[in-house]
Amino acid sequence: MKKIIIVLVCAAVLSSLAALLSLAFSPVQTKIASGILARHFAGAGLESLSVGMGSLSLRGLRLPMPTGAEISIGLLEAKLSFLSLLSKRVEIESLVLEDSSVRFAREEKNAAAETQIRSADSALAAGQNVAGQNRTSAEAGGSGEKLKGAPKASAKNSEPALSALREWSLNVSRASADLRIEDGKNSPLALKAELADAKCGKNFALRSMDFKCSLATQMLGGQNALLEITLRPQKRGTVLKARLSRGEETWISAMMSLSEDASEGTGKVQSDISSSRLAEFSNAFERLPKFDSKIFAEFSFSGFGDSASVKLTAKNAVSNIRELPEIRGAQINAELSARKAGGDFFVEEVAAYLFENGSNLLEIKSATPFGFGRGDFSKLPAGRLATMRLANFSPSLLNGLGGMEFSSLPISGVFDLSFDGGNSAVFASQAPVNIARLSLAKGKDVLLKNFNASVSARISARPDASASAEISAKIAGEAASTLSLSANIEHSKTGTRAKIAAQGSANPILERREWLAAAKADNLEVRASAEVDFNPSRVALESLSAEIFAPGKSATLSAELLRPLKFELKPFICDFPAGEILTVKTSDIPFGLIKPLLPSVDGESAALSANVFSDSEKRTLSAKVQMRAKSLNVSAEGAPLLRDIGFSLDAAAECAQDFSTSKICVSEFALSDGPTPILTLSGEAALAAGVAEGGTFKASASIPRVLAQPALSGKLDILSGFIDASGEFGKREAKLDFKISNLKVAEAKGGLDVLEGSLNAAFESDLPNWKLSGARLSAEAQTHGAHGSSDLSAKIFAGEPVEIELNAKSLTAEDVSFFSSLASSRPQEDGQSEKIARAKENAKENVRTGRKKIVRPDRLPQTDGQESESRKADSIAKRDSKAVWDLGCALSADIKIGAFSSAGKILFSNFFAKAKAAPRELSLDKASMKICGAEASADFKATFDASAPAPYSVKNAKAGVENFDVSKAFSGDGVPPMTGLFDMSLAADASGNNLAHLFQFATFKAGVSSRSGGVIRLIDERSAAGATAAAASVALKIAGGILGGKSGGVGGMGELLEIFTSIDYSSVSVSLSRNSDTYDFNVDSASIVTPKFLLRSRAGKIYFDPNLHISDMRMSIPIEMLVSNDGLANLMRKINYCEKPADVKGYYLGPTFEFSGTVSKPKNNLLDVLLGNRTESRRPLLNIFK
Repeated sequence: MKKIIIVLVCAAVLSSLAALLSLAFSPVQTKIASGILARHFAGAGLESLSVGMGSLSLRGLRLPMPTGAEISIGLLEAKLSFLSLLSKRVEIESLVLEDSSVRFAREEKNAAAETQIRSADSALAAGQNVAGQNRTSAEAGGSGEKLKGAPKASAKNSEPALSALREWSLNVSRASADLRIEDGKNSPLALKAELADAKCGKNFALRSMDFKCSLATQMLGGQNALLEITLRPQKRGTVLKARLSRGEETWISAMMSLSEDASEGTGKVQSDISSSRLAEFSNAFERLPKFDSKIFAEFSFSGFGDSASVKLTAKNAVSNIRELPEIRGAQINAELSARKAGGDFFVEEVAAYLFENGSNLLEIKSATPFGFGRGDFSKLPAGRLATMRLANFSPSLLNGLGGMEFSSLPISGVFDLSFDGGNSAVFASQAPVNIARLSLAKGKDVLLKNFNASVSARISARPDASASAEISAKIAGEAASTLSLSANIEHSKTGTRAKIAAQGSANPILERREWLAAAKADNLEVRASAEVDFNPSRVALESLSAEIFAPGKSATLSAELLRPLKFELKPFICDFPAGEILTVKTSDIPFGLIKPLLPSVDGESAALSANVFSDSEKRTLSAKVQMRAKSLNVSAEGAPLLRDIGFSLDAAAECAQDFSTSKICVSEFALSDGPTPILTLSGEAALAAGVAEGGTFKASASIPRVLAQPALSGKLDILSGFIDASGEFGKREAKLDFKISNLKVAEAKGGLDVLEGSLNAAFESDLPNWKLSGARLSAEAQTHGAHGSSDLSAKIFAGEPVEIELNAKSLTAEDVSFFSSLASSRPQEDGQSEKIARAKENAKENVRTGRKKIVRPDRLPQTDGQESESRKADSIAKRDSKAVWDLGCALSADIKIGAFSSAGKILFSNFFAKAKAAPRELSLDKASMKICGAEASADFKATFDASAPAPYSVKNAKAGVENFDVSKAFSGDGVPPMTGLFDMSLAADASGNNLAHLFQFATFKAGVSSRSGGVIRLIDERSAAGATAAAASVALKIAGGILGGKSGGVGGMGELLEIFTSIDYSSVSVSLSRNSDTYDFNVDSASIVTPKFLLRSRAGKIYFDPNLHISDMRMSIPIEMLVSNDGLANLMRKINYCEKPADVKGYYLGPTFEFSGTVSKPKNNLLDVLLGNRTESRRPLLNIFK
């Protein structure tokens, strides 16, 4: 209202100016008025001003105020009397205000305005004629010009203007205004106001008016709020009536009678507000509880408020409190009768009531009238001032508060507020408040059950802000057991001192919790006390002691502060006395007593011993801690981590008293499974400001026992293994040395006798902000086992991609297979037992038939109605969930292998390759190596898709070998069955469930051809058959000499035997393949060309057995011998061969025999075939073989 009056007064000032300019033209009037405004309001602007004999028209006024606010008037038209201006009276017949606004500045704008004012004051003090300079600039402007360079008005300049306005009076017959008010924060407020019969005397004293104002804002929705104010004169004063309404609802109404000078008056105010009405303003009010509040007040004052009185009545209905859902219909009523006289206050009567569903739960009522002064209780009457009654209060009404559930018998109590006759107000219970059968739960966790206690309290307050409180409670348990609690608190301006004590039976606490109830049988007693002195800048722990003990026995738990501790808070400084400060000791106490402190840990019992010392000279603190626990079970978020584990810890620590540096030394940390340790650890670390700077450690563990714990269960299926490790770390580097002994995996043949190595890491940032990104790592590892040893080293730069240099001086196939099995190894899952049993039956079948039975899955996913590719894989192979090479980042590696061996025999050497890996792809480019002196090369790309039936896949991998010495492919001593240099090529595809499975079931096509001639030995002269053949050859030659011409057949047989023990060949060509029907290695075609005969095969096989190395797999390769028409053909005819021509021109059909045995130890039945084809008439000549 005051702001509207100011606008009207400003208009009146303009009107008075217009009276002097009524005979001038509008442009001249505008220019003169602009100059006047510029002297009083900095930055003011005016578009046009037109003043006639009884009218005024103003457009485009912008009027900045000293406070930072701004008044804008789009159009102001008025009819007024100029003659009244001579007597400092503004008479307005009509006034219309349109397109106008008031914008209040935000806080930062107010600050800017104050800066402008101070700047202007400084300029004036320096003698600068700012106003004069700007007036010249203003006078140079024309009509409609915005004033530029106007002086910044100061508080000193604006005060004379306001003082001048106070001498004027104002009468308005009728007026209307359309005004918009903005404060920069809330939604704008649109006002449409009407004013009639307004009379304002000097000093802005209103005498009468009829005022209506409609308020519109976004918060009000479709209906506007209406404010109505009526002011009417009465005898010796005025009567003011006001009403705020919305639609048909009256929210606030008031009536007040004032004296002529407004120094005294009486009035009534009534409000009717509810949550539903507030919710119409904004959705934010919908979160409030439902309420309906009605307030009525009568008041009076005199001496401009020096004396006053008030009577107030309030009725509030509350429901739907979100935090207290049990309160469904609460009624809160209040009554107050008070008065003020000078600086003293008097309460005649005060009362407050809380009802729930009609029952009076709480009542606060004054007992006698009382008075008090500001900071002075001396006028309070001695005795009881007020009484608070708690009647049949049910704690269940608090259900839902903090997620808690309460239940007990109703609680009743009476409390008095009294004055002790000195200078203290006292709030105290008349008698102990009894709490019976209180239960407290949070979710499924029962915190208290059938809790019984009695509580007494006494609180004293004084005008000097000091206070004291005494609270005592007795907690009752079963069998007359009682625990007494007490607290004494003294508060003053200098600080607060509190003494807390507990003594009595521990059973009232133990029996309320299921996990504590087991300790109740020990009848434990509690004796504890503490004293604390604190204020905002300092805390002092004067004393602390606690004991839990069984009568007649040593303490189960004892803790004692041996010397006071003081802490300065601003800044934080600790004052520790020299010597031993704190001691804590427990025997083997039931774990249930400490479970509330460690809710995720449970166990049988625990013991603790701790001592804290202070060294004032070194300004250090030190501690020694010993802990033991039996049968620990640890979980996290309901998932078990450790199960039935023994725990022990011996540690010491030292730190500076300001905690800037510290050192921790763990001499023993051990986890054990029964009497057997599964993990031990020792070490030390230095810290600065709580951050580790460096340290060392040693650890040892039984790997399968550690993996048997639930936290790691299902990760790896390791049968045996023991690890010893040691390491050290600094701010930016770390080192680890390790040795693993007797490592074996469930589904891998063999194992590792020893795996030892080291790892070094360098980081780009200090602890604790180590990041793998950008780190440089180097590692070395060596393995030793019955199969041989491997020696590897690696350098890694964790960039993008991760760069790896891998150098293996030696590497064994057994180690590769072992670590592949380790990566894929998982403990037996549900349903695996049936598969394993089926595999064992298949193994028995293999022994019986000599053939590997390929195990197919019973049912595998189908794709588009076609048979799944994984039906061609072994169902026993376990699927990897991600690729073995998937480390979550891209990799680039240079790989060198000095020698790669299997079963003690070097398979290849000088291997070099460049590899690239992404989470779903691995490629090997331009790999090269030496195999048995030959040059080999390979390229391949493997992909991984977890959703595919067989996640690993290799397409069109290529490999080649040149100058391969075939004699080195055969095992055993002595002369190999074949010599010569060969070239080989291979193209392969593969799919599998894991890496070992991938290569084991690969399919391919391969070709082998000789580069030059060599020797093939069809009959090994060192074998039993070869020795027999040699002896037979000699015998046959002797027999031929004796028989003469009749021994031609006998001599031919001897020559044949000599021929096949060593044969020169000129060329060899072999074509191999492998398909997914049986996974056997097929000899599709093979030919060996010699000067005397041709050996060929069209359907040979090497029988696949996944349990055997390829060198140990059985083979069956039928051979056809085609003999050229020369002397050998004639010899063959003597034993009934070479009688028919072959399909190769110039050759005759010779014997057919078979290569069998194993790949590394082949044998053939040529001798048996040759001997078995003799005619019956010639057998007597060969009785030497019988």
